[in-house]
Amino acid sequence: MSLGGLSIGMAVAILIGLWVWDEISFDNYFTDHKRLTSILSTTTFYGVTGSASNTAVPVAAELRTKYPNDLRSVAICSEPNDHKISIKDKAVLASGNWVQEEFPEMFTLKMVQGDRHALNDPSAILITQSLARSLFGDSDPIEKIVTVDDDIQLKVKGVFEDLPANTTLSDIKLLLPWNNESNANKQNDNWNNHHFQVYVQVRDPADIENINKKIKNLTQPHLERKEEIALYPMDKWHLYNEFSNGKISGAGYRSFGYSAL
Repeated sequence: MSLGGLSIGMAVAILIGLWVWDEISFDNYFTDHKRLTSILSTTTFYGVTGSASNTAVPVAAELRTKYPNDLRSVAICSEPNDHKISIKDKAVLASGNWVQEEFPEMFTLKMVQGDRHALNDPSAILITQSLARSLFGDSDPIEKIVTVDDDIQLKVKGVFEDLPANTTLSDIKLLLPWNNESNANKQNDNWNNHHFQVYVQVRDPADIENINKKIKNLTQPHLERKEEIALYPMDKWHLYNEFSNGKISGAGYRSFGYSAL
C-alpha cells in the first residue's frame, strides 16, 4: 500500500473512531447521567401500542409523593419553543423551556455566573453564555431585566455554559421558571395531556428495574385507555430511542420532544 493510501486509511479510521466515541459518550456531559431518566409512556389505542418520551404534568407530583425513598429528584419540562427575548431595542429568538426548579441541579448545568438554584424564584430566568453575549455583549447580565414574548418581565439570575452538540438538550438557550404566573402549563392537571417531559433522578441506578415494577401502573387509574410508564435511562436516549409496538426496535436520533408513537 502506498503512503498516500495508508494516510487516507488512517484518516478514515480516526474519523470513524471519533464518530463512535461521540455516539457512545452522548449526554456524558451531565455529571449524573447514570442516575438521570425520563418517563417513557407506553399506550395502547384501539389495539395499537406505541411508546413516547412524553407524559402528563400530574405524573411528577405523584412520583414525588409515592416514591421518595427511590427517587432523589423529579422535574417537569415543557416542550421546547422559540421565545422572543428583548432588552430595550434589541430582541433575539431563542429556544427554551418552562422547567421546575430542580431541573438545573439534576442536569448539573455548569454555571458561568449566578446560581443554579435560581429558578425557585418565579421571576428569574437562566440563559446560556451565547444568549447572554447576544443580548448584553460584554456587560454583566446578572440582575438585568429581560422581556420574554413581549409580555413577561424576568430577571437574569444565572448564565450557564451552552450545552454541547452531543447532548440531547443542546438546543436549550434559556430556562423559564415553572411557577411563574404566566406559565399556563403549571395549572395543568389533565392526565390525558401528554405534551410534557418528566425527568427523574434516581438514588441508585441499579434500582431502575425494581422502580419500574412499582410505578408501571401509576397513571392507569386516571385514564380510560391502557397505559404503562417506565423510567428510561439517559444513557439509552440517543442510541436506543426507536420503538415498535411498545418495544425498542432500533437506534436513531431523538430531539427531546416526541418520540415514536
